[in-house]
Amino acid sequence: MRDPLSALLFSVVLDSVITTLEVRGNISTRLKQICAYADDIVKTGRTKQILIDTFCKLKHRALNAGLKINNNKTKYLHCSSKILQLTYLNI
Repeated sequence: MRDPLSALLFSVVLDSVITTLEVRGNISTRLKQICAYADDIVKTGRTKQILIDTFCKLKHRALNAGLKINNNKTKYLHCSSKILQLTYLNI
């Protein structure tokens, strides 16, 4: 049986990791934004390079806090307004 305190501890650690990324504001005022709910994280950005940089920072800080990103459950989606297409990104 799992300890009910583990979910709370996970949330506190994940919140501290995301807070250190300094992505406050919304997509119209910032180049990047992160939303998190439970163990799901959504990152948005205006350019592919900003998303890559933000992901690398998130991964590095999560590892320092003892959290590991599961690559098998990670999905990348690219949406472009120039050409209506949806593609998965492999970073």
